[in-house]
Amino acid sequence: MNASSQALSISLMRKIANVAVMFRAEFPSATPDLSPWLTDDITRQQMNPSSIDLSFTGSNLLNCRCVLLQILFSDALLKPTCRLTGIKASGHDHQGQCWTFSTETDWQFAGIKPPQNLHQRKRFIYLLKQILTLFHYPMSPSQSMLE
Repeated sequence: MNASSQALSISLMRKIANVAVMFRAEFPSATPDLSPWLTDDITRQQMNPSSIDLSFTGSNLLNCRCVLLQILFSDALLKPTCRLTGIKASGHDHQGQCWTFSTETDWQFAGIKPPQNLHQRKRFIYLLKQILTLFHYPMSPSQSMLE
């Protein structure tokens, strides 16, 4: 669901803003969009109400023009049982989806045009670890050692 719609508390507003700031710290040319989804009825029906979605656009941004981040939760964001389950990301250009990445699986880029620049890949993984920490996601020792 659009990050702008998920700012349901001051704490969530701050965390969403921090995600945008952290992304820009790693990729300064990126421009954040807190409402990447259209607000028509068909799109609304397909949105995950237990996610915070935001996108970033820029030139040569991880081998694409736009990166969509979906911060996924187990439940509605204000429920006491809600916990972070992971992050899904995808890169897009004018031809469509270039790559995907998930912290829920193997922490690897997949797709037809994954980022080739090793430094950018490492910065992106570092960013995702920061986001997981921001939302208090407990990482296992093997995940914290991923490069």
